[in-house]
Amino acid sequence: GGGGGGVSFSSGARGVARKNELQRNGGAQIAISGRGTAPLVVGNALREAPAAAGVLCSAGARGCVRSNEIVGAGKAGVRVCEGSSTAVEYNGVRGGGECGISLSSGATSRVAANDVSRNRKAGVLVWGGETRPLLCRNTVHDGEQAGIYLYAAARGVLLRNEVYANAGAGVLITEGAQPLLPESVAWL
Repeated sequence: GGGGGGVSFSSGARGVARKNELQRNGGAQIAISGRGTAPLVVGNALREAPAAAGVLCSAGARGCVRSNEIVGAGKAGVRVCEGSSTAVEYNGVRGGGECGISLSSGATSRVAANDVSRNRKAGVLVWGGETRPLLCRNTVHDGEQAGIYLYAAARGVLLRNEVYANAGAGVLITEGAQPLLPESVAWL
């Protein structure tokens, strides 16, 4: 670990980060930033980023964050923002100091088949009027607040998610959020 982040992709980079173990970095364990930046981040173990996100996708980034174990991020386990459309799928995201997965500021990601648990805030947080993700087949459980929380005019589609055993509402929709919930949530 170090005072900065772990691995950073930017300015159109398209590499692969596979089977790395990153921990205790001062910045995001993996940062993906900028239009045209589209790496594959797969099979990594990201642990203990006490002051940062496990994975941060910003400034129009794309790519795919798949099959990673993200544990103990001080901020969101995965944060997608600023018009990014990074796919987030098949990850285990748990034990975060804030939310498990955060989508904001125009994010349009596909977030699918993740296991999100034991986070201090919402398991999945979606906010902002231009934010329109597809959330499908995620399992969100055992969190300290709402399972999935949409607010501040967020949109998006929630399809076939399993949300259970969270301290707050399974799905909380406030402040002008307008998601579509077809076949939305299996309550266990």
